[in-house]
Amino acid sequence: MEPRGIFSMAVPAEVLAAALAEDGGRRSRPGAVPDYMYCFTVDGRRMLYDVKRISLCPSRYWPTVAVASSRGGPLEHRASLVRAEYEAAAAALDARTAAWYIRTGTAAPVGAPTAVDILASFPPVRGLVFGSTACGGSREVGILLAQAASSSAQRQWRSLGARSMLDARSFMISTLRSQVGFAAAVAHARLRLSRLELIGGSGRTAGRYASAARAFISPTAFEQARGGALGAGGGRVGFAGGGLF
Repeated sequence: MEPRGIFSMAVPAEVLAAALAEDGGRRSRPGAVPDYMYCFTVDGRRMLYDVKRISLCPSRYWPTVAVASSRGGPLEHRASLVRAEYEAAAAALDARTAAWYIRTGTAAPVGAPTAVDILASFPPVRGLVFGSTACGGSREVGILLAQAASSSAQRQWRSLGARSMLDARSFMISTLRSQVGFAAAVAHARLRLSRLELIGGSGRTAGRYASAARAFISPTAFEQARGGALGAGGGRVGFAGGGLF
């Protein structure tokens, strides 16, 4: 579930609209709003996630020797920055909100939470980071897939014909890993292809024309045969390095 209205009690709609306008319309929501919310059925916790992809460049893959030398180091390094980014973005929304109340002469609702308060009511936002190959994702990707597989196996292991819930869970984890890894690789390739004709333009120019370019990118053979990047299977490609799941 995408938590689009997570800050609706703290930030007026006008402030959110202004934040989107200043971003050049490249996003469907401000950067402080996470990409995904998942409720764990075991203990009822609601977790917030942000999906990231890093490019094969020195600033992401070789920021330090320790990061570059460890397995999945670049992905974990990027994931470790997500929490602070969201805290800063929530504080920026609160500053915008306070300035809007002053500018319009409107009194802030008594007892209304701030964006920082709402964000703090959840566990820290987790980063789901994928690299430039189809070799997996960050550690949180593996944890999320394991939780999803456990929940699904608990409900469906008999209907799947498995001997036990553990057998069904193992099968589901393997399937989810291959599907997600392949989907991330396809999404990365599509993004690169959609940007080929925009080389040399500014970032905002690319953002305005990227949606038009997507329509001319034909689906992969896998998508045509299986009904989408997550249709019915997949596989890992690329070199053997990369992720942790």
